[in-house]
Amino acid sequence: MKKKIVLFKTVALSAVATLLCNCSETSTIGSEFFSDNRFNVAVIDTVSVRSYTVLADSFVTSNAPRMLVGTSKSDNLGVLSAKTFLQLFPATSVADSIYLERTRVTYLGTQLILRYDNYSYNDTTVENTIRVHRVTERIDENDDGSLYNTSKFAFNQIPIGQLNFKPRPHADSLAIPIDDAVGSSLIDLSFAESDILTDEKKFEQFFHGIVITLEGGQPGTVLGFSPNPELRVYYKDKANDADADTYLSFKVKSRSNAGIYFNQVLADRTMTKLRNLTRNLPIESTITNNEVYLQGGAGLVSLIEVPHLQLLTTNNPDLIITEASLVVKPILKGAAMNTDFPAELAIAGVDRKLTRTYTFKSGLVLYEDPYLGRDVFYHADVTAYVQAQLGKTTEERNRILISLTQSDQRQTVSTVRLDSEIMLLVKYITVNEY
Repeated sequence: MKKKIVLFKTVALSAVATLLCNCSETSTIGSEFFSDNRFNVAVIDTVSVRSYTVLADSFVTSNAPRMLVGTSKSDNLGVLSAKTFLQLFPATSVADSIYLERTRVTYLGTQLILRYDNYSYNDTTVENTIRVHRVTERIDENDDGSLYNTSKFAFNQIPIGQLNFKPRPHADSLAIPIDDAVGSSLIDLSFAESDILTDEKKFEQFFHGIVITLEGGQPGTVLGFSPNPELRVYYKDKANDADADTYLSFKVKSRSNAGIYFNQVLADRTMTKLRNLTRNLPIESTITNNEVYLQGGAGLVSLIEVPHLQLLTTNNPDLIITEASLVVKPILKGAAMNTDFPAELAIAGVDRKLTRTYTFKSGLVLYEDPYLGRDVFYHADVTAYVQAQLGKTTEERNRILISLTQSDQRQTVSTVRLDSEIMLLVKYITVNEY
């Protein structure tokens, strides 16, 4: 009569290269549970994993919960620039005296108020220059009613306002002086009781909007602001003896009162090893110093392929997967200043066209060594995914896309460099008959 011995094996599939440990060891651990028989603990070879940096499709950034402005510069990723385009409309109503009497009012000045939301990326201790430019064409949404990270609109290169400042330490907001020519033109509309101030379509033609930019030194700074900027035209009314500031207010809103603004995030990679990166041309990690990249705003994601995963069952048709984990390590050296790693990364099973074919229950969760901070990695349970792939009748390249979460992708420029030595740890059971 044939007896069966159950073997428990764990296999690490490394992304650096094909595993070359073509060996078999004999072990007596636990042998008392298997009568007098000994069992083999082996590592499967000829299983390779490849990793790539991929450029994702453009994505919606209109009405994001954060305005992003600034630049980030690195040898690996080039220069990233983030700008916020927005439309402003009168927020002061007729009832609140949007129409003023010229003989009673003295114009004092104009400021754009931006409120910090505590997000920053890279060095915030160096001096930066924030500039406000006037948009020279209508900011039209796409047919789907959205604006994207790659949407573009023309603007006057000569700023209508600017401010030199250090982001930290800071107050709760920035007040950027705006040219008096802009403020005077707006208050003149009030003096003339023009319907431009009460008709949104007419005001949009008169004042298309503004774009906010920020530049600093190396390696650059990107700041987050709350999506409630306000343009204030200050004046003094002789009929009002109060010392409080009096101003005409212009804020972000639209016909639907949802607000028309978006973050444009573009990257110049011409001087990097990613210079040839396109949507249809991923760059393998062997070209980029054995690392792959994730970058919010600019749409960099990572792809891993396990082309021969089905070989696990070639000689073991009765093999049973009991557990599988995906482990990726962020590169600590050279990480952005004053920036924590994201607490979670998103993962998805995709096909050759990067179309989602498998949805994981959870993403890659960050583990950080609480003592020395050296052992830092992301991990996720991918047992069901591996089981599903092994159950397919035809061998195919198994692909997993790694990215920032949708929220981080849309409202940050956070960057994570991942070591290409990505591991898929598989624990399985086989049954030997003799």
